[in-house]
Amino acid sequence: MLAGYLALPHPLPNLLEPFLKPALAEVEAHHLSLGVEWGLIALSAAVALLGLWAGYVFFQRKAFPAWYLAFEAASREAFYVDRAYNALIVNPLKALAEALFYGDRGLLSGYFGLGGAVRNLGQGLARLQTGYLRVYALLFVLGALVLLGVMRW
Repeated sequence: MLAGYLALPHPLPNLLEPFLKPALAEVEAHHLSLGVEWGLIALSAAVALLGLWAGYVFFQRKAFPAWYLAFEAASREAFYVDRAYNALIVNPLKALAEALFYGDRGLLSGYFGLGGAVRNLGQGLARLQTGYLRVYALLFVLGALVLLGVMRW
């Protein structure tokens, strides 16, 4: 709030210019006259004071105008930015995510079904492992006969 006092016009000390001089390039600048500088300072102070007075007078009222009440209601709803963001971005992305979820769930159920079939096949083949050599020899001979039959066909 007090930073403006670092760069006052000519008769008063200017603390900002010597501080920034090593960091800034040397440029030939056109300086305003002392009267214009002080006039601009007085104008900006008057505008600030006028704004403070207008705000004080406006908010001391008991009844506010309709445009202000509408503006206040809209500002309480964040000017409906959240509603627009939800309608344009969040809800479509949620719908897309839900559709992808159901599609993925259907795809995974197919994979799990295939996994169950492979598990059942493995359990069936595990029953063939009896530990008896004669059963293994029989299966070997049957496999060789099937292979010869396929090759001959």
